[in-house]
Amino acid sequence: MVPQGSLKLDGRSVNCGKRPTVLNSNFDSWGGAFPGFVILNTKKISGLSTAVKLYIYSHECGHQFEGPDETKADLFAIRRGVKWGWLDAVGMEEICTFISTLKGDAVHPPGPQRCETMRNYYQAADRERHQPVGERAGGGAEPRSRRLRRSRRNRPFSNRTLLSSPGLSPPSTSLYCRYFRKFVDARDFARA
Repeated sequence: MVPQGSLKLDGRSVNCGKRPTVLNSNFDSWGGAFPGFVILNTKKISGLSTAVKLYIYSHECGHQFEGPDETKADLFAIRRGVKWGWLDAVGMEEICTFISTLKGDAVHPPGPQRCETMRNYYQAADRERHQPVGERAGGGAEPRSRRLRRSRRNRPFSNRTLLSSPGLSPPSTSLYCRYFRKFVDARDFARA
């Protein structure tokens, strides 16, 4: 388990708020999001470009803030890439090349559809980034108080309420999983 703020992907520091990252070369996908932590499959991501690695990490991090919706997690990753400066037009095409080969399933839209959605979002975000602040949609930066209120809503993986219940004190590596409705041990995901 890599503590929050300690992970680097191709020399670039990444974080997902205060959540740690579990590195597991036997995980069944490139990455995953579980309540309170992100998982990366080091074997699967090793041959990918930096932009694709950062997209995968940011996509999984997006589930921590946006919930299970795959499109919202995709757009979270693109927004983060533009804002943090690691996503440019070349990186967007690398992500599209990677994602377009995926067929989709019950929760993931088909790769080409995801690519088109992300590409359109990237173009709009990139255009806005290059506009002077006064000309941006909404006339400028959002007030801090509104950003804080917005950021406190819809946190699907928050343990705050459960852990503040009287008499409940799980081990520090346990996290409550609302999907399974039980505590899971983060160390189980770290075993390779």
